Amino acid sequence: MLAIACSWGAPRIPTLLEDDRTQFLPQNLPSQQAATLLREEFPLAAFASRFVVTLSHEDGLTADHRAAIKRAAVAIQAQSQAMDWRVRSASLIPFLAPLLESEDGQVALIVVELPAGPLTHHSVKRARQVREIVQHETKASSLTVEFTGDAALGELLDDKAKHDVDRTTLWAFIAVATILLFVYRSPVAMLLPVATVAIALMVSLGMIGRAAAWGLPVNGLVEMFIIVILAGSGVDYCLFLFARFRERIAAGDDARLAVQTCLRHIAPAILASAGTNAAAMCTLALASNRNLSTSGPTIAFAVVMVTATVLTLTPAMMCLVGRYLVWPMRIEPANEDHRLWSLVANIVTRRPGLIILCTLLVMTPFCMVGMRVQPLFDAYEEYPADSSFVRGVKLIDAHWFNGSPVAEQTLLVTLPETVETVDQEGRLSSAMDALATQLANRFPVAYYRDYFHPLGRAADKDAKTTSLPAWLSIPKSLTRPYFIGKSGRVLRIDIGLRGEPRSNETMNKVEPLRQVVLDALNQSFSNSKAPFPVEVHIAGGSADYADIRDLRDRDFKIVATVAVLMVAMILYWLVRSFVQSIILVAATMVTYIASYGITWWLAVSFLGVSSLSYQVDFLLFIVILSLGQDYNIYVVTRISEELERANPQEAIRTAIVKTGQVVSSCGLIMAAAFGSLITGSLVLMKEFAIALALGILIDTFVVRPLLVPAALLLLARRNRMNGPDG
Repeated sequence: MLAIACSWGAPRIPTLLEDDRTQFLPQNLPSQQAATLLREEFPLAAFASRFVVTLSHEDGLTADHRAAIKRAAVAIQAQSQAMDWRVRSASLIPFLAPLLESEDGQVALIVVELPAGPLTHHSVKRARQVREIVQHETKASSLTVEFTGDAALGELLDDKAKHDVDRTTLWAFIAVATILLFVYRSPVAMLLPVATVAIALMVSLGMIGRAAAWGLPVNGLVEMFIIVILAGSGVDYCLFLFARFRERIAAGDDARLAVQTCLRHIAPAILASAGTNAAAMCTLALASNRNLSTSGPTIAFAVVMVTATVLTLTPAMMCLVGRYLVWPMRIEPANEDHRLWSLVANIVTRRPGLIILCTLLVMTPFCMVGMRVQPLFDAYEEYPADSSFVRGVKLIDAHWFNGSPVAEQTLLVTLPETVETVDQEGRLSSAMDALATQLANRFPVAYYRDYFHPLGRAADKDAKTTSLPAWLSIPKSLTRPYFIGKSGRVLRIDIGLRGEPRSNETMNKVEPLRQVVLDALNQSFSNSKAPFPVEVHIAGGSADYADIRDLRDRDFKIVATVAVLMVAMILYWLVRSFVQSIILVAATMVTYIASYGITWWLAVSFLGVSSLSYQVDFLLFIVILSLGQDYNIYVVTRISEELERANPQEAIRTAIVKTGQVVSSCGLIMAAAFGSLITGSLVLMKEFAIALALGILIDTFVVRPLLVPAALLLLARRNRMNGPDG
């Protein structure tokens, strides 16, 4: 009843994009300060996102084509007041033709500037409206129409998120159900975990959806991760119960007593595992990036819900079905020790030092690769090549910049006096000329536009300079609001640098660019009688992502440190051994770094990308650190239980044998749940699928049965010789 009440009528999380203009970056960052200054000084020329329509014909634009383009631009312009957007088109503003129509006459642009960020409900809705208007007005023409710009990217991600969530959910449940049926060969044992997870998801997603509708900020992609994490961890917790239930049934207990024994022995391990997961996820709240800070606590809440369901609803259902939980299989005590895990246990307990050495030798090369990966920051190669967004970007690059990608930057120069005062006797125009020359000498400039050359000046030998016919000039009254701020003291310069806008190479140019502008202007006015201090801010995608990169590095250090300390504390509380808790955390770190290195190799080799997205390592770290402890905790608690009646070597051997099948089954299920993300259409989802599935498999079949038990056995032998550790 609670699940139905929570889910009935609750909105879907992917539809809950931010409906205001709040950005996901702190406002004290340089790029956001520049954006604020841009909005304040240039209210008629500032925008938060753009939707760019490319209209082309390979044989050149004819009069009929231009008429269709004009109809589309006029129709969009007619909605400006109602939709709060601004339209730029050569058919509406003729003097912009050199900027909005290609020199070869094959492509024209309609640029729609929007006041809200690209990942907002406001922008996505208006992008779709512009798309509908253009398609309606050009359907009778032979024009090829593409839609690009960051607002088009927001629309693309919104569409893919909704589609991918449904597909991922379907494949996750199919994979989990198939593995459960194969492992237990019992339809009842398959249905109970699936029902548990489904009910937990209904409660979790319903409550999160309602909270988001009431104003809780939620990342639109978090639903996908909640589904796969709950599908994996929820089923794992159920299997922990089922494994001990089968043991007790095989020992002759009735169903009710078997369930009671399960809870008494397994509930502490499940609570410790869930507590570790939730605590590690909550550390994401310390991140300054709101995408991360809102996702962590949301996922932690879902983990708490599935844990509560496993510890209450699942035992109740187990009592109801009783021995039918293992139907139609027969359980015999002699069948509980499996040959494979007995062999593994014997090898580990006889040669623990050799096992550790061999394991580390195999994983070290991958760890070395993982530590040297340079992540990508939303490069175009990460998006579907057949999407209109990517085709539009390539079309603009080909017809305006000779096929080279260009990073657009907006320089904001704050002068100590008004432009008119500074420009007496042409001082400012001379300074701008000198600045353009210095920038061309230092950077790969594709275009350069300022107040004195609004359509561009020759910046370098490859840059194009646009000019108007002799009979047409641009009135200063039109260019001034775009290039000079309301205060009269802020000068705007638009510059394009050749290179991928979000590449590390381009981001590394942001601060040198600011410093060159600052030094050049101060040098130009060094002969002034009074000091001439200027301030320089840079707005644009490269500046934004340079701050995202710096913020990510800062967030990763803080979150990783706190998460490791919290997990170590929880493990210490559980095992009462400082050294053991360090061993478990260190083993998890090896898993994380090695899986990251292997993922990089697979992504570069098979996905066609040059590196991994900057979002992969952050989420991989938290997931492996938290979920990776589930199996360690399960095994360590079983070792502690066996130590009550056996020596360390025999206790560890028994624990490996008794937990081998259930943990390997859990690992396969968790990996399959994460692997379902590969059905997503975005490269980022495929990278997540590979990284998370690999991490779980390495933890399940290398770290948990080999590295951790071997290290614990060596520790036990040392303690027996030197006394207990602290």
